[in-house]
Amino acid sequence: MPLCAPLSAVWKRTRATAASTNARCSTDCELLTGRCVSVRITEIYIKSFGKLRGVKITPVDGVNIIYGENEAGKSTVMAFVLSMLYGVGKGEQRHRYDPWSGGRMSGVLSLECDGREYTLTRQFGVTKAADKTELWCKTSGEMVDLPQNTEPGTYLLKINRESFVNTVFIGQAGTPIHGNNNEILAKLTNLATSGDETASHTEISERLAEASAALRSRRANAIIPSLEKQRQELLEERAVINQRVSEAETLRDDLSRLSSRQTHLEAELEQMLRSDSVQNEYRRLAELRDIAARREQLDAVKEKYDKLHDAMFSEGSISQEFIEQARSDLDQYNSQCAVVRTKQERLSEIEEKLRTITRNSPGKLRVIKRNADEISNAIAEYTPLSKRKAAIEREMESQTADTVRSRLSLQSVVIVAAAVAVILFMLGFISSVFFWLFGLTVLLTGAYIYVQKKGFSLDGAPKESIELQNINDSMRAINRNMRPVLDELAIASVDELEGVLQRMSDQRARVNEIEREKEAVLNDIASEREQLEEVMQRLKDRIYPYMSVESDDDVLRVINTLSRAQIDHEKLETRYNSEKESYEALLAGRDADELMLELEELTAKLGTDEPPQMDARLAENIDDCRSELESVRMELVQKETSLGMLNSDPQELNKISDNIKTLTGRIDKYEFEYEALQEASSALNAAFESMQKDFGPMINYRAGKIVSELTGGKYPSVVVSESLVPSVAEPGGGSIRSCFNLSAGTVDQLYLALRLAISDMLTEEKLPVMLDDAFAQFDDKRMTDALAYIRRENEAGSMGQVILFTCHDRLLLSAKEVGLTDGIVRLR
Repeated sequence: MPLCAPLSAVWKRTRATAASTNARCSTDCELLTGRCVSVRITEIYIKSFGKLRGVKITPVDGVNIIYGENEAGKSTVMAFVLSMLYGVGKGEQRHRYDPWSGGRMSGVLSLECDGREYTLTRQFGVTKAADKTELWCKTSGEMVDLPQNTEPGTYLLKINRESFVNTVFIGQAGTPIHGNNNEILAKLTNLATSGDETASHTEISERLAEASAALRSRRANAIIPSLEKQRQELLEERAVINQRVSEAETLRDDLSRLSSRQTHLEAELEQMLRSDSVQNEYRRLAELRDIAARREQLDAVKEKYDKLHDAMFSEGSISQEFIEQARSDLDQYNSQCAVVRTKQERLSEIEEKLRTITRNSPGKLRVIKRNADEISNAIAEYTPLSKRKAAIEREMESQTADTVRSRLSLQSVVIVAAAVAVILFMLGFISSVFFWLFGLTVLLTGAYIYVQKKGFSLDGAPKESIELQNINDSMRAINRNMRPVLDELAIASVDELEGVLQRMSDQRARVNEIEREKEAVLNDIASEREQLEEVMQRLKDRIYPYMSVESDDDVLRVINTLSRAQIDHEKLETRYNSEKESYEALLAGRDADELMLELEELTAKLGTDEPPQMDARLAENIDDCRSELESVRMELVQKETSLGMLNSDPQELNKISDNIKTLTGRIDKYEFEYEALQEASSALNAAFESMQKDFGPMINYRAGKIVSELTGGKYPSVVVSESLVPSVAEPGGGSIRSCFNLSAGTVDQLYLALRLAISDMLTEEKLPVMLDDAFAQFDDKRMTDALAYIRRENEAGSMGQVILFTCHDRLLLSAKEVGLTDGIVRLR
C-alpha cells in the first residue's frame, strides 16, 4: 500500500530522535509544524448569554487582557466563545447560561482564518435540534455549508472540542489535560507521517475495519453472517424433514392402535344399546302403572268430594253464601270475645293494684278523719314555731362565727399575759408599784380564763337565746298534747305528722287515678259486650230460617259444625284439583285409554314379575362410550391427514445436505480471510502505538523550552509521561521531580507550557490562546516573565493571538511593565 513507505520512514526517524540531542528535536519539531496559518478572533458580540447582554469586545491581533472584578462575567465570555465554536451540551449544561433577562442564548463571533474573514452567528434552543447556526465567509460573500454533525470550531480550527479545551483553552486552576490523551498522540503521529493529521494510520485502520465489517459485522449484508444464516436455515430444514420421518412412523403406530380401539368400542356400544332397550321397556311399564294408580286415586278423591258437595249444597240445603256469612260473623264474635278477655285481664290488674295500695292505710286514714280538727289546729300552731326556730338557729350560728373570729385565742392571751407578768415582776424589784401591777395582771388573766371556760361572752350574756328556749318549750307542749294521736299513727312528733299527711294525700291522688282507669275499662267491657250481643243476634237471625236454637251455645255449636264442614269441603276440592293436575301432567296430552291399552300389552309381554336389576349407570356408560368412539374416529381422521402431509421426497433431503456442505466450505474460506484482516489490523495498531511512544522527546523539547522561558532558566528540561503529566529534571542532569512535589505556581507553569507545546505541534494553524486567570498562582516576577515570554512569542509569530482574563490588578501592572497596554478591556 502507498502509506507503508512513509510509515516506515517515520518509524526509523522517530526511533533515532529518541537518542538525539535537543538540536535534533528542534529540527523534527520544525518538520512537524510545517506551514503556519494564523487564526484570530476579530470581534465578540454577546447578544444574550448568562448575565451578559449586548456586550461587544474587539480583540487586537496581539496580546489582549480582559479585566473585571469577580462576577463581572470573564468566565462567561470564555464559555460564550467555546459555545459559539463547539456548541453547548444538554441537560443542565445547556441551561447553565440561560439569559437572566429571558429569551435564547445567542451572539456573533467574527474570525479571520488563513486570510479569510468569517462571521459565525448562533442561537441556542431548548435542544440541539432547535439550535440555529450560520457561518458566512465575508471575503467571498457566501454562506459556508458545514458538513453534517460538524461544529464550526472543528471546521475552522481543524481540531475538535476536546483537543481545543486541552491545549489553547485554559481555565481557572484547570491546567491538567483531561479526556482521551490517545487522540492527541494519534493526531501527532499522523501529522508526522504524512503532514495530515487525518491520514495514514487512521485511513489504513478504516480500510481494514471496512473489509472486516464486510465479512463479519451486524450489517444486514455482511458475507459470513449471511452465509451462516443460509446454512442454519438449511440445517433447520433438514432437521424438520428428519423429524417428519420420525413422526410418520409414530403416526402409523397410532393408526393401528386407534383402529383396534374403534372396533372394540363399536361392539361394546352395540351390547349396551340392547340392554338399554330392555330397561327402557321396564321403565315404560313402571311409568304406565304409575299413571293407572294415579287415575284410581283421582277417582277415589272425586267420589268423596261429590258426596260432601251434594250433602252441603243440594236443593233446600244451606247455601254457600250463608256459610261464608255465618263464618264471617263467627270470626267477628271470636274476635270480640278475645277483646273482652283482654279487658277483663286489665280490670283484674287494676283491682289488684288498688288492693295493694290501700292494704296498709285504712287504720291511719280513720285516725286522721277522726282527729281532723285537732290535727289541723296542732299543725297550724306548730308550723310557725318550727320556722321561727330555724331562723333563730341560723342567726345564732352567724353571731357565733363572728364572735369566734373577733375573740383572741385563749392560748395567745395566756402567753402574752405571762410575758407581761414576768416583766412586771422583774420591775417590782425596782419599784413596788410594779408588784401591784403584776398582781392586777394575774387577776385579770384568771378572770378571762374563767369566763371563757364557763361559756360567757365578754358582756356576761348566756349563749342560748331565751326566745329559742321558749319556742322549744311550746313545741314540746304541742307534742305532749298530740301524743295519743301520734302514737296511733306510730310517729314521734308533729314534724313527722306533716310527712304522713303528705303521703296520704299522694296515695289518695294515686287511688283516684287508678279508679278512673278502672271505670274506663268497665265502660269498654260494657261496650264490647253490647257488640257481642249484636253479633250473636245476627247469628241467630241467620240460623232461624233453617233450624230452631235455644241458647247462644247452640248457635255457636251449629256455626262451628258448618264451618268445619266447609273447611273439609275446601280441602277435598283442593286435593281433587291437585290430583287432577298431577294426573294430567303425567298424561302430557296423551290419550288415557291408549295408555291403558299399552299397559295391558306390556304386562302381557313382560309379565307381572319383578323387573330385573336396573343398571343406573347404563345411560351414562352409553354416553361415555359414544363420546370415546367419536373421539377415536376424529383422531383417526387427524392422524391419517397428518400422515398424508408428512410424506417427503428422499432426493430433497440429499439436495439439502449437498447445499449445506457447499456453504460450509465458503464460510471457512471467508473466516480465513477475516482472521487475516484482524491480524493485520492488530499488527498495524501495535506498530502505531509504538510510534506514539517516540513522540516523548519532541514534546519534552518543546515544553522544556517554554518552561525555561517562564521560570527564568530554573527548570530547563521537562519530561512528559504517556498520560501527559509533566515532571522537571534538575539542572546538570539531576534527578527528576514530579510536578506533585512542586509549588502550585510551578505546576501551573508546567501545564501551561505543555498545552502550548502540544497546540504548536498539533496544528499548522496559530490558534488563539485563551487563559482565564492562568497566572493567579504565579508570583510577581514569574507573572512578569510569563507576560514577557508571551509578548516575544506573539511578536515573533510563534504564538497566535492571546486573550487573558483576570481579576487581579497586579497582572495589569506586570502588563504595563512589559509594554502590553493596547489590548486591555475592562468589563463593567
